Amino acid sequence: MRWLKVGRAIAVVTLLHMVMSVATVVQADPLVLGVHPYLSMTELHARFEPLCTYLSEKTGDDVELQVSPTFNALIDALLQGQVDVAFMGSANYVLLRRRSTQLVLLGRLHNREGQLHGAIVVAQDSPLQRVDDLRGRRIAFVSPDSTMGYRLTTCVLQQTGIRADDLAGWQFLHNHENVAYAVLGGFFDAGSVKQEILQDPRFGHLRVLAPLPTVADHLFVACKGARLNGERLHTFQQMLLSLNETPRGRELLQGIRDDVIAIQPVEDAAYDRLRQYDTCVDIFEAGR
Repeated sequence: MRWLKVGRAIAVVTLLHMVMSVATVVQADPLVLGVHPYLSMTELHARFEPLCTYLSEKTGDDVELQVSPTFNALIDALLQGQVDVAFMGSANYVLLRRRSTQLVLLGRLHNREGQLHGAIVVAQDSPLQRVDDLRGRRIAFVSPDSTMGYRLTTCVLQQTGIRADDLAGWQFLHNHENVAYAVLGGFFDAGSVKQEILQDPRFGHLRVLAPLPTVADHLFVACKGARLNGERLHTFQQMLLSLNETPRGRELLQGIRDDVIAIQPVEDAAYDRLRQYDTCVDIFEAGR
């Protein structure tokens, strides 16, 4: 009888160990929300960590944040299953769509119009007054895959007849904050940034040289058939779409960007306008 009790005790300990091991594996494999590096790492963590915490509580899945090293790296990470949901800009999404049609659009940021704004900016005391004044000047861009930080800017330049070889120089500085600081510091004559930079007190001495065309705003996207699918994916999406229904949710939305009032459903066609500008980059860079 004694040995029987010992045997049962060993069996119970073994079972508990197995259960704890399985739990450990589950906890070590959270869902990943990937974000493109359009702002500084510190700023992005401040904006999106609270959302990850909220989604973890509401969905029952541990959700962690991962900021990609480059805009294009986020596309690779999503397609390779390294992130489960990606938050990306319009141009990034259009580039992603070229590589895969097996996508689920979970929703886009809505700021009463659902449009993203940006501008070519200069320092407040700059002598430059119009786009044509940029000939022979140095311009700071964000990334080759940035909507407002490069791609739409090339359209405005191209409409004025300015190509790459008409500039004294240009450079990608990785995020919008870097561009703003570089222009204010006099390292570049102008830069292209998204509208929220102009609303940041740190960059109050910038002024708009020219507005950029408006396009559909940032969105959350996942891949069909990936780890996050079926009912789990539906739950995740509903948590995003219902954020505007509670005070905490509205606070999270404004944490992402001050003017965001909701995340709304979106279709691929919303980004067709941006696709019309695709040739601008090729025309601008042909002047290299």
